[in-house]
Amino acid sequence: MKVYKGINLPTSASGLELFSSMKGSGGAAQDILRQLKRDITRLNKEGNKVAMVTSVPKMAKLIGTIYKEGVSKKMSGHSGFGATDTEPRNHVAQAMIDAAKLLMGRSDEYIPELGDWI
Repeated sequence: MKVYKGINLPTSASGLELFSSMKGSGGAAQDILRQLKRDITRLNKEGNKVAMVTSVPKMAKLIGTIYKEGVSKKMSGHSGFGATDTEPRNHVAQAMIDAAKLLMGRSDEYIPELGDWI
């Protein structure tokens, strides 16, 4: 794990739980993680508005939109490495949720609604 903007991110194919024994899985993982970092940056930029920071439903919708427009597409492109399986999707979704909770100043809270749009 590596900390990026206050969020723990996996750093390898095995960390994302891709098919790490397959040739090319490391490159797939790095490609996915690059997109995830761009999406977290976008979330911080777009979510840093008072209305977003105080509204869980609005933040959840923003997370879902960014996820579907960014890292979800990237993961679909690497489905041959298992990127669309449950475990990798959960790692990515949790990173997005953690980024939103940090932005909202509620990082210690359990807010399952933030994942409603993912």
